[in-house]
Amino acid sequence: MIKKINLFLIAGLLAAASVFAGKTSGEPAMIQGKWTRGALPEKIFLYKMDNGQLMEIASSAADADSIFYFVCKAAADGEFYYIGTGKLSNNRYAFYLKPKDKLDFTINDSTVVLNGNANSPENLEMSRWLKFMEPIENRAVYFTKFHSTYVDFFPLLEEKFEALKSYPATTTKNKAFNAAFETYKKLNFESLALEYLFKPRTATPEGEDYPDYYRDLNIADITQNADLLTIPNGIDIPERIYFVQKWADGKSLGSQNEAIGNILGEIKNDTIKGLYVLKNAAGQRNYAAFEKFEENFGKYLTIESQKASFLALKSGFAKPEKNQSALGFKFQNIEGKEVALSDLKGKLIYIDVWATWCSPCRKEIPFLKKLDADYRNKNIAFVSVSVDKEKDIAKWKAFVEKEKLTGIQLFAGDEGSKNLSAAYKITGIPRFMLFGKDGKIISPDAPRPSSADIRKMIDDLL
Repeated sequence: MIKKINLFLIAGLLAAASVFAGKTSGEPAMIQGKWTRGALPEKIFLYKMDNGQLMEIASSAADADSIFYFVCKAAADGEFYYIGTGKLSNNRYAFYLKPKDKLDFTINDSTVVLNGNANSPENLEMSRWLKFMEPIENRAVYFTKFHSTYVDFFPLLEEKFEALKSYPATTTKNKAFNAAFETYKKLNFESLALEYLFKPRTATPEGEDYPDYYRDLNIADITQNADLLTIPNGIDIPERIYFVQKWADGKSLGSQNEAIGNILGEIKNDTIKGLYVLKNAAGQRNYAAFEKFEENFGKYLTIESQKASFLALKSGFAKPEKNQSALGFKFQNIEGKEVALSDLKGKLIYIDVWATWCSPCRKEIPFLKKLDADYRNKNIAFVSVSVDKEKDIAKWKAFVEKEKLTGIQLFAGDEGSKNLSAAYKITGIPRFMLFGKDGKIISPDAPRPSSADIRKMIDDLL
């Protein structure tokens, strides 16, 4: 016990070395952690949620014994904090801290373990919940270690969802925590269930494979208030529900702006609407796309701080010249022969930037093959550029042959993928682009093959 007290006293001294989170007045929560999971990270971070985003409160470097410390001034009834190596889902864990709390834990190779008897009742409840959710979280987040497909995951999800109905209500003496934790559990379950479907898998479910759990999720219900903004990546949940339900029903997602408009139509909370608009505004490809996006969705920015953030994003886009020449590339085809963009000059060129691991990319393949077949004798080239890792070229070739992909199939490789993404500001895939017969850009963010808009655009240009 003396040793443990001394360690927490050391943590107090470390507050002077910029490990402190908050003001020095009052009685802070004391945090001691130990990292035994693989290589020791350079820094470990303490976060809390702020307006739907993880906000860094402090960072700490572990000592020679792999131990790190934080001192945290928490709210009177407490609040959720997150500790880990970064803002991604992996290697990041949730805790609940209030004044005078002592949190002592170890992050080992597979989970988080609370140490000793000094941890709060709230964190004992958090630990129990983590244990309950571990089979789901392992497959959803640590997918490179826990290999899984929908075949094993969907039955597990249904089993856990049934068990959730009888999961004991939280009855600590902290009523504020009890209420907040019930919300956290619901949202954490939904977030992980959805996250699973947006990670690389070796098999993709078809419509009838999806369990009713996904079909029963309701965007309007979960956006009646701003609770989504209290968990990491909560702002992604409405969009993910929309995408998954479209996949489950075998329906087209439509164009990006069509999907955004439909999702905004279902979101009820104005704050969430505005933040969802900001999230998607940041991903616009160029000034023209940003202006069109603003025309369609600027009306959803009703809070002054959101309007200011939107203007700041807009100022970062340089207005491009009309009919800008395409930035060329040269990638190998499935026979190993190099094909350059300039080789196709004189034709309309519709480019699909994709990868074998990308589920939304694979969903577009049947529509792209139909598009290619329907315009087979027209003056247009359909080009698919894979941005799979260099080491996965054999996997790409096997996928092309197995799925009988049509059109011109190219492999960018690591360096080519990097250059292509930089040239056309590609931050997510699939990405479709349309180039004119003169080699100039028509649209660096063209409608998807599943959208009726692309056919009208092609017909007008042929």
